[in-house]
Amino acid sequence: MIKNIVAREWLYFLGFVVAGLVVLPLPVMLILNPQQGVSAFYKALIEEREWQIAWLIVIAPYLVFQLVRSVLWALRVSRE
Repeated sequence: MIKNIVAREWLYFLGFVVAGLVVLPLPVMLILNPQQGVSAFYKALIEEREWQIAWLIVIAPYLVFQLVRSVLWALRVSRE
């Protein structure tokens, strides 16, 4: 039972990190820095100067997903 829950959570995490690495940089970089494009985002992942912001963008989908899950759980529990 616990192994299934941990495995499911890892799949959520990995799926959202992949989405954060592949899908999310496109609109973010086109809005914030259209001259440099997506390559600037991937360069920022390994540079010393902007790596925190870049990795925050990568994990942002997972953090939003967890926030929505916790709010829905709180609403469901408060109605009981």
